[in-house]
Amino acid sequence: NQQTRSMEAALPFESNNFSYTGIAGSNNYNFRPAAMATGQRLTLSAANRNYVLRGMYTYNSGLTEKGWAYSANITYRWANPGYVKGTSYNALSYFFGVQKLLSGGHSLAFSTWGNPTERGTQGASTDEMYWLANDNQYNPYWGWQDGKKRNAKVIESFDPTAIVNWVWNKKAGTTLNTGAALRYSLYSSSALNWDKAADPRPDYYRYLPSYYKSNEEAFNLYTERWRNDEDMRQLNWDGLYMSNYNAKKLFAEGANPNYNGSTYILENRHSNQLSFAFNSTLNHRLNEYMTLQGGVGFNYTKATYYKTMRDLLGGEYWTDTDKFTERDYPDDPTMLINDLDNPMAKVYKGDKFGYNYDINSIIATAWLQNMINRNHWDFNYGLKLSYTQYQRDGKMRNGRAPKNSLGKGKTHTFDDAMIKAGATYKADGHNFFTLNATYGTRAPLADNVYISPRIKDNTILGLKSERILSGDLSYIFNYSRVRGKITGFWTNSYDGTTRSSFYDDNFSTFTNYVLTGVNKTYKGVEVGLAVKITPDLTVSFAGTFSRYQYKNRPRGTRSFENGAKADTTQIVYLKNFYVGGTPQTAGSLSINYNAPHQWFFEINGTWLGDAYVDLSPIRHEYMPGLLSFCENREQYEAKVKEITNQEKLRDAFLLNLSVGKLVYINRSLSLNFNVSVNNLLNKTDIQTGGYQQSRFDYTNYSADKYPNRYYYAQGIRIFANVGVRF
Repeated sequence: NQQTRSMEAALPFESNNFSYTGIAGSNNYNFRPAAMATGQRLTLSAANRNYVLRGMYTYNSGLTEKGWAYSANITYRWANPGYVKGTSYNALSYFFGVQKLLSGGHSLAFSTWGNPTERGTQGASTDEMYWLANDNQYNPYWGWQDGKKRNAKVIESFDPTAIVNWVWNKKAGTTLNTGAALRYSLYSSSALNWDKAADPRPDYYRYLPSYYKSNEEAFNLYTERWRNDEDMRQLNWDGLYMSNYNAKKLFAEGANPNYNGSTYILENRHSNQLSFAFNSTLNHRLNEYMTLQGGVGFNYTKATYYKTMRDLLGGEYWTDTDKFTERDYPDDPTMLINDLDNPMAKVYKGDKFGYNYDINSIIATAWLQNMINRNHWDFNYGLKLSYTQYQRDGKMRNGRAPKNSLGKGKTHTFDDAMIKAGATYKADGHNFFTLNATYGTRAPLADNVYISPRIKDNTILGLKSERILSGDLSYIFNYSRVRGKITGFWTNSYDGTTRSSFYDDNFSTFTNYVLTGVNKTYKGVEVGLAVKITPDLTVSFAGTFSRYQYKNRPRGTRSFENGAKADTTQIVYLKNFYVGGTPQTAGSLSINYNAPHQWFFEINGTWLGDAYVDLSPIRHEYMPGLLSFCENREQYEAKVKEITNQEKLRDAFLLNLSVGKLVYINRSLSLNFNVSVNNLLNKTDIQTGGYQQSRFDYTNYSADKYPNRYYYAQGIRIFANVGVRF
C-alpha cells in the first residue's frame, strides 16, 4: 500500500504529462524510492473479510547524501477460514526498489515486487439455494475431509514483476522518462472433473427440491434434507474417494474391464503470461503557454493455457480423452483424443492434459499531444497510433480438429488510431467549462478473437477493431467553502467482441460462444460536490444517473468442443437491453470531521440502484421450435418476454463509519489507529452481482429450470488498523 501512494491520476480526456489518457482514465505509479516518504512503518490489522489478519512492514531510506534511495516492503495476509464458510486466504507480498541520482539530470531506478497467493473461493448460487441454506453467503465449493474443510476451487497466483526506469531532466521544462518491465504471471484455478459418474456438485439442479416440484413427496423430502442436513449442501469428498476406490477394486477383480482410471479428479486450469513492456515518454515545454508530450510503447506477451492434474482423489491415473465426445462418437475413437500424438495417455499428478496452447501478442503504440494554456482558454489535442498482432500456437493435435490445432496458426493484425480534442473556458478564477471528444478504433482482446482456442485455430468471421466515439461536457466551480463538478457524458462503442464458455445441456458438451458486432451506449450525468461547513467539518456528495445499453442485434457464434455440430452463427436480439454488472444510478453522502487532538471521523451513506444481471446471449436467439410449442400468438409473446426478461438487482443502501486517531510521540515517532465499519446496518440481502445461466430448457421453453445466479454482499464488515511510524 505504501509503495502505490505516489500516483498521478488522469480522468477520461484529461491532459497529462505521462500518457494518452484512456476512455476510463489513466494512472501513473511512481515506484522510484526517492519519491517515497522517508522512514519505517509497521502496521497490524484485523478484519472479518477475505482475510482476518494482516502484518505489514515498510522501509524507505529517503535520498542519501550520495544520491541513493532504497525502499522495501513485506506484507502477509491470512485467513482460515475467511468470512465465508470454506474459504481461506494465504498471501505474501514483497517490494524492493533502489534508485541512484546521477549527474547531468539523470536518474536510474530498479523496482521489483510480487505476491504469491493461495485462496479458497466462493461460488454464485441461486436464490433457492440461499433460502434452503438460510445463508446468503452459502458456498457450494467446499466440504469436510478428515475433519478439515476443503475447497474445490482454489486459486493460486504469483506475478513477479521487475522494472528498470531511466529519467532524464535535460533542462527546465524537458523530461524524458523511459522504462522497461518484465512480468511473469502464474495463475491457476482448481476444479472438479468426472467421467461416467454423477455430478458431484451439491448445487447441481437435479439435487434441488425445485427439480421435483411436480412430485410433492420428493419435493418435501429434498426440502427437508437441504434445510436440515448440512452434508446435503456440501461436497462429499469421502464419496469421491470411495467411488475411485470402488472402480479400482472392481477392475482388480475383473469386474470392470473398461476401467480408465479415476472416476473423479481435481484439475488445475492454468493461464500464465510472460510479458515484456517498453515505454518512453517525452514532456517538453515549447514556450510559456504551450507544452508537447509524446511517447512510444511496445508490449510482447506470451499467454499460455493448459491443464494439469492436481489430485487423482485416490485413483491411479486419468485417461486423457474428451468425456463429452466419447458419448457422441463411440465408433470414431480419434474424435475423443485430446492429443493424437499421445493417444489415450495416462495422466498422473502434475501432468499436462486436455489442452495446451499459447497466444502470442505484440502491441506497439506511438502518441503525441499538444497542451495550450492561455488566460481564459486551455486547449489540448492528440493522436495515438497502434499496431496489434495475435497468433495462436497449439501444442496438441486435437482429434476434433487434427489439421487446425497443432502448431502456429494464422497471424492476425490490426492497425488502429485514436484522436482527441478538448477545451476549457475559464470564466474567472472560480468557474470553468470543459468540452472533450474522442474518436478512434482499438483491437479486440486476444481472448475474444478465437472461437474455441482450446481445440482449434479458428477465429470469428469478419474480425475487426472496435470503434469508439465519446464526449463529455462539464461545469466546474471552486470557491472557498463550496466546490464541485457536474458532467454529462456519452460513449458509443461499435463492433465489439466478447466470448463466454458454458456447458450446453442440449448438446451435452462444453460450448464457446462469441458475440461479434456488439454496439453499446453509455450515457449519463455525474455530480460531485463538497461543502466546508466549518474549517474542520466537510459534507460531500457524489452521484450518477446513467444508462448503459446494447444498441443493436449482434451475431452470436456457437462452437461445440465435442465436434457434434459445425460452428453456427445467428442474430442475437439484445437491442435496448441493459449492460449488466454495475449500478447505473448511485449516490453517496459523506460527513467528515477533523476533531481536536488529531481525531478523524467520517460517516457515509451510499445508495445503489438500477443494476442488472449479466445477459446470456442464448436466451436472446431466435428459437424456431417456440412458435409451434405455443398454442397462440399471445402465449408466444408471453413466453418470449419470460425467456428474455433481464432481472433488475435489488436497490441497496449502505451506511459506513470510520474513526481514526493520530498520536505524535516525538518528531520521529507516531502512532495511528483506525477502525472502519462498512454495512453498519448489517444488511445481508444486498445483491452485488448476478448472471443468467447459459443453460436453457428447450423442452419446456422455461427459464425456471436454470434460474439466475447471484452474489450477495457480506453483512457488517469491520477493519481495525494499528500503525507505528518511526
